[in-house]
Amino acid sequence: MKEVMVVRFLRVIIMASGLSRRFGTNKLFAPVNGQPMYCSVLNNVSTFFKNHPDAGIGIVVSAYEEILREADQLGLTAIDNANPEEGQANSIKIGLAWPLKDDFVKHEAAVFLTADQPWLRPETLSDFMLAARSTPAGFLCASAKEVSGSPVSFDQKYYPELFDLTGDGGGKAVMKRHLEDVDYFDINSNELRDVDVPQDIV
Repeated sequence: MKEVMVVRFLRVIIMASGLSRRFGTNKLFAPVNGQPMYCSVLNNVSTFFKNHPDAGIGIVVSAYEEILREADQLGLTAIDNANPEEGQANSIKIGLAWPLKDDFVKHEAAVFLTADQPWLRPETLSDFMLAARSTPAGFLCASAKEVSGSPVSFDQKYYPELFDLTGDGGGKAVMKRHLEDVDYFDINSNELRDVDVPQDIV
């Protein structure tokens, strides 16, 4: 009997509430390619949904008013994170808890992105999203030369474990418990880079 492919509704969650302790100032506003760093990922997600309006919803979780305003202008769902000091797990839960208006959604996956990955190309992100919709695996993880990074998608069956996360515990902890259910999406190592310290911006 032929297996029926599941096409998932994507809950794409951009996490933009970090406190940038290692950077020294708020890194999300540092200029990269002539614009604040956070703009790149927001623009790329907005473009994807303009091209694929039925693929899901783009959500931006941030503690910063400027980022929330920009998300709203780009047609993304902007959600205020009033307690960024509670860590990454709090942003994950806020994004997952947002109620969907689409009653027809039968099966979804959450794709998590960070706003400090300005070299991720829109074409690469689009290809990743489309693959996340149809992969038979429970997880799809971006990787380069056997180094995993962001974005990562999580099938809805793993949402309960994501809701159990605390502090700065990210979703990778959940994925590592189920490595047999992980598929990898190869991308260029430069696109996988994120920013932790000013020297990372070159």
